[in-house]
Amino acid sequence: PAPAVTRSGYTLTGWDKDFMSVTQNLTVTATWSYIGGGSPGGATVNASITPKAASFDLSPAASDHADIPVTLSSGSYTLSGILLNDKALVNGADYTVSGSTVTLKKSYLAALAKGEHQITFDMSGGADPVLTVTVTDKTNSGAHISFDDVTADDWFAGNVMWAYESGLMVGVSKNPMLFNPRGAMTRGMIVTILHRLENTPDTLASNPFADVAAGTWYGEAVAWAAENKIVRGYGDGRFGPEDAITREQLAVILMNYAKLKGYDVTAGADLSGFADADTVSGWATESMSWANAAGLIQGDGTKLSPARNAERCQAAAILQRFIEDIAK
Repeated sequence: PAPAVTRSGYTLTGWDKDFMSVTQNLTVTATWSYIGGGSPGGATVNASITPKAASFDLSPAASDHADIPVTLSSGSYTLSGILLNDKALVNGADYTVSGSTVTLKKSYLAALAKGEHQITFDMSGGADPVLTVTVTDKTNSGAHISFDDVTADDWFAGNVMWAYESGLMVGVSKNPMLFNPRGAMTRGMIVTILHRLENTPDTLASNPFADVAAGTWYGEAVAWAAENKIVRGYGDGRFGPEDAITREQLAVILMNYAKLKGYDVTAGADLSGFADADTVSGWATESMSWANAAGLIQGDGTKLSPARNAERCQAAAILQRFIEDIAK
């Protein structure tokens, strides 16, 4: 009789010799057909997930305020854990695993800030699949949106309206009403916002920057920020009020403001897990570490992009997190 043989990921298709009538020792070789689940020829198979992107809304009434199920094809490896910004999610509390289905629980998702989050499926080897989760908040969205270029479906809609209704940010035009959410945030804008947050206090200090003319809409705010060591300029006598502010510059300014207010700035994240950690400027390392740990600047899962310009919608989201989570 034929021997009983098995091979993971294959089905037996036959033998290389006929051994129906064997009268002496005979060596035979099995032939196999690959059916999946193994790795043909000894090659390794990377893990993959379906879907690769999902959405979650913070409003309990929204249809996508629900668990997110993900199908994991583990390939040649096993799942070690789930990570967000190198922080491990808790199996059972934040997610569950049943067979090939990994379910992100809505109780965990509801604690995330609005915006895009890169959730990494940490495998025992090979490439780690990444799920992009876009978190929105339609709780108070809809007719209340004042700007023609911001819709209820935009992930930043709630942030923009919070910043506008708080009096911290204004639109770029009134007819039509435009916010320019994807436009660059400038250095002059951010210090003006912080100045407004302090109820626009007067300052007796003269403006130390050659490129900040008297009477400009940002002039008094820049002088106040310089007096309180929130900004120091470029070091050559210029402030660059009309320059787009980078993410690392924004982190430094917010940390300096937090220090002025006496807020806790002791938190610090290990940035080495980001592929571009070595591109963070030396003068911004501490601030970027703090901003990441505080959930203000989260990166895209693999990169921090410290030199990338901060958009107005991103600044609105960061400011709301700062006010609600840091200045409390």
